[in-house]
Amino acid sequence: MLPTDLAIFSPVDWIIPLCIHRRVSSTPRADGWQRVERPPSLFRRFTFASYAETRAFLDRLAALSQETGTYPDLGFGKTYVNVTVYGPDGAPPADAQYDFARRASAVCGPETA
Repeated sequence: MLPTDLAIFSPVDWIIPLCIHRRVSSTPRADGWQRVERPPSLFRRFTFASYAETRAFLDRLAALSQETGTYPDLGFGKTYVNVTVYGPDGAPPADAQYDFARRASAVCGPETA
């Protein structure tokens, strides 16, 4: 129910936080992946010089997903791909997810960030 006198409320009083804040480990791993505590996952941003390189990486990543049965969340733009790999059933990443992350880095190549 809305109050009758809206003048006593600031707009901030009506805002419901819609974003989930991620807690990231303080130091990225040597392979560029970061362990995220909330929700438990692995995260890495891959950057590329062109869209063609980005598209080629996405295609290789799709093949790796089909091979391993691990399907990460992806966010991408013209020259970057954000990859988030979650553990099974909300648990922290297990060996299979770490293996996927290692193999994703390998199909990317050493020239990316």
